[in-house]
Order: sequence, then structure tokens, then C-alpha cells
Amino acid sequence: MQVLAASVQSQIKSIIGDFNEVRLPALEQAWGRTVAEQRQFWDHDQISVEYSKNFSIPLNNCFFRAVNSQLPSFLEKTTRGSDYVYTDAQGVTDPIEDKNAFNGTGQQWTGNGFGKCDWHLLKRFEVDPVTGRIIRCFVMLVDLSKTQGAWGQKTVNGKTAQRVGLKFLVSDVDNIIVIHGTVVKKKKYLEFKVEPV
Repeated sequence: MQVLAASVQSQIKSIIGDFNEVRLPALEQAWGRTVAEQRQFWDHDQISVEYSKNFSIPLNNCFFRAVNSQLPSFLEKTTRGSDYVYTDAQGVTDPIEDKNAFNGTGQQWTGNGFGKCDWHLLKRFEVDPVTGRIIRCFVMLVDLSKTQGAWGQKTVNGKTAQRVGLKFLVSDVDNIIVIHGTVVKKKKYLEFKVEPV
């Protein structure tokens, strides 16, 4: 996974540049309005959710294209609980779950209640509210089988939960591969600080 992490790290500026310079203008063209104009229709409490709904597919495609161009063994393969597969030089293949958060620095990612694979590519973004451009991010790889942090309650009244959270304890810090950004130890949980791209 270190090779995968290095590939993402070496391309993070071009990945975000591709999104900001090419995909975002295309999205605004499709909307027929700028992000700032679109944002005024979003409930204040739902802004990060709206960014996630609207930005995740083009942004994840930017990540995939860039990484796959360097590592052809990094492939898209969406299943319930994973989004990619990566085969390393030793022939070991691991599924990887991908999660985005668009609320800047924070401690938690949100996902559905379905089971997930162990390896996760977790990304956090800060978006300029006027231009819609991504101005800061945090990216990491982590194997959840080696952390105390885990997805929250997956069933509610016997049914799969619609939304669950993922947080990491301070004791998990040594099991995280930071690609971009800073990990801050708080009292109990880790905080993931977005940094300029």
C-alpha cells in the first residue's frame, strides 16, 4: 500500500488541479450556474452533503485516472463495501473502500451501514464557498483490521442503518498512512486537518 500511497501523493496537486480546472467548470456548465449560485439553494446544514453528492463522482474519477496511469493494477471495481482493487508487486490483491468528506478538517467520515472491506482511502476536502474550488485536502490510507476505530452501529431495529460514522482513536495513529494533510491527536479521537494543495 505504500506504493499506492506514494502514487497518490505524487499526483495530488494535478488531481485537484484537474478537478478545479476541468471538471468543476464542466459541472457548472451542466448546472447552468456557478457553484456560488447553486449553493444558495442548499440548506446550510446540508452543504457538505450537497458537495459530496455533486463532486464525488468527477473527483473520484480524477483520482482513479491519475493513479491508474501510474499503477495499472489499481482498478475500479465497485461492490457493496469497496470501490477499487489494488494488486501490489507481490501479487497481493486488496479491495479498497473510498470515502469523501467535504466539511474540511474533522474527525469523522460518514457511510452507509453495509459491511466494508478493511482497506480504506479516506479523503477530506475544504471547498471555497464562492468559487467551488477545492483549496485544501486531507488524504490517507488505512487498514481497519489494524485500528480500534471502526464504522459505527450498522443495524437499527434489525435493519441496515442508513448512515454510520467512522472515527479513529488516538491509539490508531501509527496504523494510518498519511498521504496529504496532518493528523492531530485530540483527547480521545484523531482529527484530520486539511492542508493547502
